[in-house]
Amino acid sequence: MNRMNTTYETAPATILLATHCACCARPLVDAVSVETGIGPDCRKKHGFAAPDAEVDEAALVAALSAYNQGRGYETAIVTSQADVSGRTLANRIVHRIAVEQDVPGVAHLVNALRALGFAKLAARVAKRLVRITITAEGADLLVVAPYSEEALTAWRGIPGRRWDKAAKATRVPAKCARPLWDLLRTHFRGVFAVGPKGVFVVA
Repeated sequence: MNRMNTTYETAPATILLATHCACCARPLVDAVSVETGIGPDCRKKHGFAAPDAEVDEAALVAALSAYNQGRGYETAIVTSQADVSGRTLANRIVHRIAVEQDVPGVAHLVNALRALGFAKLAARVAKRLVRITITAEGADLLVVAPYSEEALTAWRGIPGRRWDKAAKATRVPAKCARPLWDLLRTHFRGVFAVGPKGVFVVA
C-alpha cells in the first residue's frame, strides 16, 4: 500500500476493525467484543473459551495457506509457521471472520477454526454463512439447496436424482458429482456451501 495515500478509511487498522459478531453478525457494542470479534452471548454459547476437538495440523496449514494465497503481508492471517498454533491463532481467526463476514476467503477461515479444534464454534459460524449442504451417505450425496425455479430443469437432468422426503434433501448418486457441480456453478455461483471436506464457496 502507498503510505502517502493512506487515509483513516483505508488504513489497515481501520479495515481490520470488527464491527459485527463472527457468529450471529449482530453489531458489537463493547470493547472486548470488538477486540475478539464475537459478542458476549456468543462467547458463552458457542465454544469460544476452549477447543472441543483434536487439532488437525495438516488441515489447519492447508486452510490457512488457501486463505493467505494472493494476500499481502498486512492482510495474511499468519506470516510464519511459528504462528500456526495456540489460542492466539484462534482469536485471530475469529476476529478476521468478524471483519470479513461473508467474503469468499472466510470459508477457509471456518475450516481453519475447525481444524484448530474449535468444532462447535466453526459449526455455528458455518450455520450463519452456508446455504447449501452436501452430505455423503453411502453411494449417494444428499444435497440441500435453496429453491430455484431456473435450476429445476438441471436438477431433473441429473441421472438417478430423486427427492428424499425423509431427509428433506435431493439425493444424487455420488458418481454424478460432475453434473451436480455444473448445476451449482451455473445456478448458485458465489453461494457458501459445506461438503464432506468443509466449507467452500461455489465458484
